Order: sequence, then structure tokens, then C-alpha cells
Amino acid sequence: MSTAAFIKGCRLKIDDLEFALVRKLADGKWQLEAQATGELRCMTQEELLEGIAPGRVRFIVDEQLVRRDGPAFRKANLTKQFDLLPDSLKEVAKRRRHLLLALEKEIGGKWSVKLVQTCIAKVWQQMGETDAPPHPSTVWRWLRRYQASGKDIRSLVTATHRSGNHKKRLPEAVEAKVREAVDAVYLTTERGTYRDTLDHAIAEISRENRLRLKSDQLPLPGLDYVKRIARETPPFDREVARYGRPAAERRFRCVVGHPVTKSPLGRVEIDHTRIDVFVVDDETFLPLGRPWLTICIDAHTRVILGFHLGFDPPSYSTVARALKHAILPKTYVSTLYPSVKGTWDMYGVMDSIVVDNGPEFHSESLEASCYSLGIDIQYCPRKQPWYKGIVERTLGTLNRGVAHGVPGTTFSNILEKAEYDAAKHATITLRTLREMIHVWIVDYYHQRPHKGLRDTPAHAWKVGIEGTIIRLPTDPKDLDVALCKIATRRLTHKGIEINNLYYNSLDARDLMYRLGDDKALTVRYDDEDLGHIQLLDPDSNEHIEIPALDRDYAKGLTLYQHQVCRRFAQRELQGRTNVASLAEAKRRIQDLVDEDVLRKGKRTRVRGARFRNIGKDDPHAADSDNQTLAPAGDIQKRTASTPSVSAPSRVVVATALRVASDLPVRRVQRAAPDAQAKSTNGGATA
Repeated sequence: MSTAAFIKGCRLKIDDLEFALVRKLADGKWQLEAQATGELRCMTQEELLEGIAPGRVRFIVDEQLVRRDGPAFRKANLTKQFDLLPDSLKEVAKRRRHLLLALEKEIGGKWSVKLVQTCIAKVWQQMGETDAPPHPSTVWRWLRRYQASGKDIRSLVTATHRSGNHKKRLPEAVEAKVREAVDAVYLTTERGTYRDTLDHAIAEISRENRLRLKSDQLPLPGLDYVKRIARETPPFDREVARYGRPAAERRFRCVVGHPVTKSPLGRVEIDHTRIDVFVVDDETFLPLGRPWLTICIDAHTRVILGFHLGFDPPSYSTVARALKHAILPKTYVSTLYPSVKGTWDMYGVMDSIVVDNGPEFHSESLEASCYSLGIDIQYCPRKQPWYKGIVERTLGTLNRGVAHGVPGTTFSNILEKAEYDAAKHATITLRTLREMIHVWIVDYYHQRPHKGLRDTPAHAWKVGIEGTIIRLPTDPKDLDVALCKIATRRLTHKGIEINNLYYNSLDARDLMYRLGDDKALTVRYDDEDLGHIQLLDPDSNEHIEIPALDRDYAKGLTLYQHQVCRRFAQRELQGRTNVASLAEAKRRIQDLVDEDVLRKGKRTRVRGARFRNIGKDDPHAADSDNQTLAPAGDIQKRTASTPSVSAPSRVVVATALRVASDLPVRRVQRAAPDAQAKSTNGGATA
């Protein structure tokens, strides 16, 4: 950075017009001359100073004087920051500056060749230099450049390192062939290498040489020359040509800002992942597969508001269950999971959710549910996951903290997995994994200091909600209705037909009396329980619960189970798909699933687990004796002899994982003697 002062001859740029200070008048004003027209103008020094800060008045460095001995080289040095120059160049500039300052102190304004030469030799010796001192004319050039640049040390940087032959060594015809080869081989989606590009260029030049005289042969380029020509293309353009624009934008993305949240529940990010661990069946202890995890995280405080864990792939249903878990208070934790020492105090209806472009987020049901709850949906741009980077990062942290290092882990990639057989070593059940996730979230993640917050998420939430109004559904049943899938069906004398099941009641009949038959109405249904639907009364804007005509078959039946039963009945029962055949198909499929899960592969076991509805968790449901939730007494037995989790550290996670995986290991060990006895008997029989 250079400096300047208001002196005679100084050049200024005022409002993009160039002026020169001619003289200072008797009344203290400066007379300025426009360089383009010669117009004279008078301005006080105060007026000039007022324009400095806003940038209306700027000094012009005498570039011709500064760069007189090498315009291109000097310009390159002046455009760089001094700290970015090589150490060798900085040392030379410092020595020259020290010499000029010493000369100014020794001789002042008396400049003569003999005096200057004597002072240069003296100062040069004091500096400890062993080579010959510079000539006075050389020092004079340094001084003129230094003063003209406003005493900018960059004007003293030498440019000798840029000297040499700068003419092209290869003919233009060779350069043209190499550029064609770069475009045809290197800058393509096939992503040819530099060597492939060189071979292509050599082949083209050799073909050209066959048509030329021996005296006019073109020389062959080298690999370094090909690299230099290829690197002349900007890196972004190279990435676009070789990997495509989405990959280039992802690599060279520019973060010019980030969403700013003012309070908790202002912005909640949602995403899915597959847990990196194999879980086993609660009864047979055969590996079932890797479950899916959906989480909701608050961007302001980084707390995890809720999650859903199960074998169902990402869908609107998994998103709805995660939202329900995030919105409602989690008072069940101490009852169902005594191994969790802390409390999960995070709940409430959020202002907006941030999701990607998965089909489960682009659905009429999600839009209707969010609109009814006053939630805004924000979609990330396509293939740009960094717009919801908080949930992406948290999913990876959760996966590593819970699934890695436990029996049955699949690790994050095949290189880490190596020869480890995850299915063979799997011992953790789904209910145990759910308990492990509760321990990790409540006792570890929420209590660990967050680098971005400089605070723990739990404390940030506690501070953030002070004075904040947290919205809750007026009735949990209304929340269940709001999160159901939405559809439009016609009400007839048969009732409502949806998913090939009929629903009817006296309330539906009364509604048909008022609205007429064959009326299209809005229907909501829960694909986790097809036993009833919710029919919207357009007059009162209230939902009416309509049961299925065959309650014994449909109650507690999931949509996936119903679809499997229909396909089985159509294939095995000669196409009969009435209620009786579906009920029979349901019983026979259950027997086949129980049989196949013992002898089929892991892919079949995952489907069987999904059909048996393993992993259905709703701790907020009225029937708290849900079979998928571990009984409190059972958990208490497992945790009675285990050290308590008292501090957020690595010991907390290790203890929690050991406690959570204790029960399956003991069950396997108890089952081992029977298996060993069978093996022994079988061997004796053989």
C-alpha cells in the first residue's frame, strides 16, 4: 500500500476525472488543472479532504516513473501484496529500503556522486554485505521509484527473476495441434489423461509431417507443454468439461451468506440416512439389515427435535412420524428409557422446514399438513445439499457416534469395512438401537459444547426459548389427523373406497344425506393403521372418523402389509381379493415370513421385518404397552449394574453403547449352549 500528500504536481482523480495540483494560491486554495481539457478549478484543502473517505478523491501514483525500467515486470510486482512475495524478493526490497533511509539520514538533501558513493560504501559495510555495493546511479533510480510510489516498498522489488527468453519455442502450428488435442481428449466427459492428449497431438503432428518437406518438419511437443496448454483453461471450465456443470458448481461453490435464525424453531432441517449397523430380530436374533433414520434438527440451537427409526424407506410417512416426534413433548423418556439420565425438553411447532427434492417431500400430503400447522416448506436447489448442511453433518456425527465401533457395524465405506462381516457379528436389536440413539442425543450430543455455538445445544435451547412463545397442537388427535395422507374420494351408498378397502358408518350416511351421493370429499388416512379414515365435512370443516367395514382385517394393518396381501391373494388364491381371501392371505403370509426369515438372505429378512411391522414406534400413542418399546423393568435390569452417565464425554458414549448392547449379547450367550448341544447331537448322529 502506497501513500501520498497534497503537494505541487500531485495527480488526483476526482469523480473519475483526472486533475493535477498546479499551485497553492494566497487564500489557501489549490488550483487544479484537468488533464483532459486543461480546465482550471479551485478547491480548498478541506474540500479535498472531505472527498477522501467516501472515495470521491483518490491519488494517482506516477506509474510511468515507477515502472520505467520494466513496465510488465514492475506492474506484476506492484499488483501483489508484499506478504505474498517470495522471501528472497522481500529480503532484497528490505535491503534497498534500509539503504535509502540511511542515505537520507546521512546526506539529507545534499546529493553528489562522491558523497553518495562514500555513504553507500559505509552503509553497505554496516549492513554486513559481502558483495560489491550498488552504483550511485542505480541507487538514484531506486530513490526516484520509491518516492514516486508514495514510499511503497513494492516499488523496490527486483524483477530479475522474470528475465529470460519469453519467445515461443514451438511453432504456432504445433500449438494449434496441441490445443485441438486438449479439446478433443482432455476436455471431454471421458476425461482423458495428459498422456492420452500428448499421444493424440503427436499422432496429428506426425500425420501433418508426412505432407511436409524435411526442412519444414514440425517438432514434437513434450508432456509439460501439453500440461501448460491444458492449464490455460480456467479450472472451473475444465471441471465443467470433464465432470459436468453440477459437479463443477459443487466443487467451486461460493458461500456468500448463510440463513440467519433469530430464535429456536425458526428453521428446522430434515433428512434421512441409513444407520451403519446391522440389527437383529428380537426373537430369532438373525440379522435383518440396516434401518433408516429420519431426524429433525433446529438450525438455531443445533438441538435434535425428533427422529424416526424403522425399516420403511424414506416416504411421507417417515417424515410425518419424525415431525410428530419433534413437535410433541417427550415426557416418555424417563419412563421408557431409564438409562437416559437427562431430559429431552425440546418440542414445538416450527416456523419452517428445510428439505431436499426427494419425492417424499414433494407431496400434496406434506404441503397440506404443513399449511394446516402454519409451517413453511423451503426446498434446497437440486443436487446442492450444502443448503441444509447442518442436518447433513449431524447425520454423519450420529452415525459415527452410535453405529461405529459396535458389533455389526458396516462402517462408512468399503475401505474401512475391509474383511469385517457385519451380518455375522450383529447382536443389536432395533429396540436397543433406539435406546442407544436416545442416550446419545440426550446425554451426549445435547450436553457437548458445539464449536459453532460456543455453547452446548441444551443450554442454547434453554436460553433461546426464554420469552419465546412455543406453539403446540390444540389436540394431539388433531395432529395425527393433520399428518395423515390426503386424498380425494367420492362418497356413495357403499361409503368411501380407498386402497381397495371400504369405509362406511352412520355419520357418513348422514353426510351423504346433506351433500348428496357421488360427492367428492377430502379423505385423510394413516398408512400405519388402515382401520379407519378421517372424512372432512366441508360445512363444519371438521373431520369425521369412519371405520373400515372389515375391522378385524384392517385394524392395525399397514398399507405395505395390505399391498403384500393383495398381491399374494391375486397370485395364490386365483385372483380372489375379497375380505375373506385377504384375511387368509394375511395369515398365510405371516407364517411364510416367520419361516423364511430363518433361512432366507438378509434382503428377504428386511422385507419380512417391514411386513411384521418391526420398528413401529410411537411413544406418544395412548397404548403405551407398544410391543416395539422395551418394558421399563427390562431396561432397568440391564442398567442396574452399569455405571451412570454423568458427564458429556467420550466415556458417556462408550458407557451408553455398552449398556444398550448388553441384553442381546446375553441372550445370544444363553442360546449358545442349546445350539452347541444340537450341533453335538447332530455330529454324534452323523
